[in-house]
Amino acid sequence: MITIILCILLLIDLICIGREAFGIATLLTLATLGGIWVFSHNPFSWMLGHLPIVGYSIIAYGIIGFFYSLFKYKKFLTKKKDEIIKDAPGWEEAWINNKNRYYSPSKMKGDILGWIFWWPLSIVGYLVSDFIYDFINKIWKSIGGFFKKIFDEV
Repeated sequence: MITIILCILLLIDLICIGREAFGIATLLTLATLGGIWVFSHNPFSWMLGHLPIVGYSIIAYGIIGFFYSLFKYKKFLTKKKDEIIKDAPGWEEAWINNKNRYYSPSKMKGDILGWIFWWPLSIVGYLVSDFIYDFINKIWKSIGGFFKKIFDEV
């Protein structure tokens, strides 16, 4: 029963990461770790006995998270830029104003730190939602021309 509850907490945690609710995700992660500690075994005693491995792992985790956050930030900005109607007059100026006002790194510090800290779950969220969405859009763009041709002929 405890395993099921911990799995449910982890699943809800994954959903929070996918929706970029990093504060709730942190609380759920702490609850899950606390549940493992109380009901299973103490992971912190192992960590204390293997400090060099833990230290190297933390450094590697941070480096990977940093590079993932660069990828995620560029993907985020590209998505926001694509949401602007590019046929409208002055769309480039509107994009620059929005980018400077809302999406500068200093304004997105919480999101960027969340991407760095939560990169493993964020990658899963990306693969489950964004990657599949992008893949379906690419397929639609490749076959959409056939339907457009039929539409124009009729």
